[in-house]
Amino acid sequence: MVFDYLREMYYEGRYFRLSECQPLERSFEECQRNFDNARKAFEEERNRKSRSVGTFRWNPLRRAKEGRAIDLSSTSDVPNCNKKAHEAYACRAMALGCGGKLSILRQCAANGAPGECKAEQLALSSCVNVATSEFEIAVEEIMKKKRRDHESE
Repeated sequence: MVFDYLREMYYEGRYFRLSECQPLERSFEECQRNFDNARKAFEEERNRKSRSVGTFRWNPLRRAKEGRAIDLSSTSDVPNCNKKAHEAYACRAMALGCGGKLSILRQCAANGAPGECKAEQLALSSCVNVATSEFEIAVEEIMKKKRRDHESE
């Protein structure tokens, strides 16, 4: 009985910490939508440009002044979602108890080139995947037990 209560409290804490990551995850999803919209606008502009070149002289400076051109090669015009993705993933890793692996990855990235930290990235990913799976299974078991207890009353 006490063990069940402690187990529930443990996973309730995890649930609360994961819910604190939701604003970061929503921010990342919004960034991805903005990027997709920018890419779509760029492709439409490129298609319009290729169609109009044959019929009249296309003036990219005029279009840029009108704010109609989006240059995906320019980092100022395209949202960079990497930072938001890393923030959301780091939050999730911390909430699921993988802070140690996250710390090791951060130390590796600070000490060397990011491409050299593949093993640390895989270890963090594995930790998050396993912890997520364990969390989902435990929550499902707790919910089943609560339903059974509620039905037996």
